[in-house]
Amino acid sequence: NADSIKKADDAAAAVAFAGRGNTRRDSMMPNGMVAGELIYTPMSQFIARNINTYCWDIYKMKPNSNWTTKAIEWASHGLTIYRSPELYDTYARLLYMNGSTEAAIEAQQKAVLLMKERQHPSTNFVKVLEAMKAGKPVFDLE
Repeated sequence: NADSIKKADDAAAAVAFAGRGNTRRDSMMPNGMVAGELIYTPMSQFIARNINTYCWDIYKMKPNSNWTTKAIEWASHGLTIYRSPELYDTYARLLYMNGSTEAAIEAQQKAVLLMKERQHPSTNFVKVLEAMKAGKPVFDLE
């Protein structure tokens, strides 16, 4: 349940940062979540990363299978836990592979926006978005 994971993250962060001030940043941002020497990464990020890994593996190893539909469900749920640009990208590619082009483009736009917001190094997310808009294959775009 996404709400229970978020509540647990908030409680753990409160304990971790007790007496250290209120400086909190998402650990995906430059310099991480820092207060003094303490860096804290919410459990929701680990969960979303694991979901992304499994969904990406299905995308690469089992394209156009019944597993793809299940991976779409997992990725969608993972995004309720933590909005990761990588998970949005995987979700978009799975949607696109299953013929949901408009939803795929919307999800890929969110991946690009989050990458820019979080100042991640340049990725191919824009190339994938452009290919989706042009109706071209995206499977081999790493």
